[in-house]
Amino acid sequence: MKRWLLCFTIILMYFPIHSTATASTHNDARYGSWMWDASYVYNQDQEFFGELDALKIDTAIMNVGYDPNLKAHVLQSKPESYDSFIQTLHEQGREVEALYGNSDWALDAYYWHLKKNVQIVLDYNRDYSNRFDALHLDIEPHTFPDWEQNKESYLTQYLANLRKVKNLIDQHNIAASDSLRLVVVVPYWLHDYKFSDGRKFLPKLFGIVDEVAVMNYTRFNSVYIEAGVEFLKAAEAAGKQVSIGSEFLSGTPELDWISLSSFTRAELNDYLNNAYSVFHTYDSFKQFNVHTFEAYKEYIETHPAGDPEPQ
Repeated sequence: MKRWLLCFTIILMYFPIHSTATASTHNDARYGSWMWDASYVYNQDQEFFGELDALKIDTAIMNVGYDPNLKAHVLQSKPESYDSFIQTLHEQGREVEALYGNSDWALDAYYWHLKKNVQIVLDYNRDYSNRFDALHLDIEPHTFPDWEQNKESYLTQYLANLRKVKNLIDQHNIAASDSLRLVVVVPYWLHDYKFSDGRKFLPKLFGIVDEVAVMNYTRFNSVYIEAGVEFLKAAEAAGKQVSIGSEFLSGTPELDWISLSSFTRAELNDYLNNAYSVFHTYDSFKQFNVHTFEAYKEYIETHPAGDPEPQ
């Protein structure tokens, strides 16, 4: 008996037993946020920079297109402001992505306009030392009224336009010694779309872009996880990345159906922790995204912290 106890003691000395382990939570993940209000850039709002810390925002996905306050293309009008803004965020260890939103850019007929706007970002990154980390395109052909009748045509044109944009970026990166990435926004339910020839949409998409930002806008946790995994698998096969977004805007029946804004903080923690426990096992998972910055900020400020995170 004594000999057995001695052997067991020696085993414990070399192989200690851990009774508890720290659980991973969504707070361990990176976070990005879509930001349509470019006044944060040209007003150099110091409070905003502090809010990024409070909200744990690692990637600012910032509008560079039309600004209703300026009534002008904001990056073209205020490049020096972006240079200063990006410098500040890079010094804080954050990324900045140049955000455009225009669904017409899915069409062949509007490629000229897409190219013109992409070139503004490429010229900025060529001419200024504080560069955007990515071009982030929010192009949503599924919003067209005849989407159901013409989805294959629209997606075919969309992919062709993205391929042309990626070629522009690749050429720019070589000429300017840059590493600008192409990120596109896609709704979660496109994960299982197939063309009439049987080929899947996602492999085609990941064959072009560097990252997909999924609008994973659903209140159903199982759907959120299952759809997210489909994107992560496709990205993993292509050596690309995925960021997975949640909606926090509310106020209309359509938004209320998909928004997480009515969740308590405890419910939100459970929802995101369940997802993160799966997502973080994929190398292709980059971060969670929240839409919009203002809506997420309001949610965090108006909802108690909820239950403590599991330890």
